[in-house]
Amino acid sequence: MSGPAMLTRAVLFIAGAAIGGVAVAGVPARLLLPLSDADETAGTETGCTAAFRAGRSDYVQLIGVELTIRTAAGLHLCRLSGRTADAVLAGQAGASCGGYRVAVRQTGRTKTYPASDSSSTPAVLTVGEGHAATTLRGDWGVAC
Repeated sequence: MSGPAMLTRAVLFIAGAAIGGVAVAGVPARLLLPLSDADETAGTETGCTAAFRAGRSDYVQLIGVELTIRTAAGLHLCRLSGRTADAVLAGQAGASCGGYRVAVRQTGRTKTYPASDSSSTPAVLTVGEGHAATTLRGDWGVAC
């Protein structure tokens, strides 16, 4: 392919990327976008950090009782109850944040790294809004 068709395809790709319209690993951008470094430091909680990572990006972060996600609508910082935060951390329940349902389900064995006081588990992230839902495979990691 060359000429006008190639140029049109390139412009569509760049425009899609600029507005977040490019799906990353099967996640429609309208449901979930990767967290930026600024997003991950926007909250007020401190302590152990749990994050769902797919590829080279984090999509969900939980510090203490504060859940962080980014959608096309913007950044969502949500305070959960202690019980809900513990259940999300353990992969036993989901949470609602900014009108989105977020749940992480562990799918494999946990690997622990004592030297860095961290662990990582293969997991599936499910994000839903209204009747739309999507899943993403990656890792649920915790570092203290």
